[in-house]
Amino acid sequence: MDDGGHYASFGLAASKSGTAQITVTSSAFDPMLIVEKMNDDGTSEVVAEDDDGGGGTSAKATFSVLSGTHYTVIATAATGDPSGDLSITYSSDVLSPDGRGRSLVPEVKKK
Repeated sequence: MDDGGHYASFGLAASKSGTAQITVTSSAFDPMLIVEKMNDDGTSEVVAEDDDGGGGTSAKATFSVLSGTHYTVIATAATGDPSGDLSITYSSDVLSPDGRGRSLVPEVKKK
């Protein structure tokens, strides 16, 4: 996703198949979460997307992951400018950061 807008992204790699959960919160704006799976041919497809599923304005997505697959997590604003604090947490024993992404986030935490 590079539409010229403001967003943060980071990459995760799946070491084995399983389930992952990602939550995005902000006290400054209404966050939107998009998770893309990177395909072998270089294309990507959205595997999870959420706006307010984490309660209040928080975004939360639970999705299945496949071993050996790379995922890109994108956090932006559902509406307006995503200025201010942003927290991204992920909970999974099958995913780990792979160094890809454009991070505007001070810290991405594993829960």
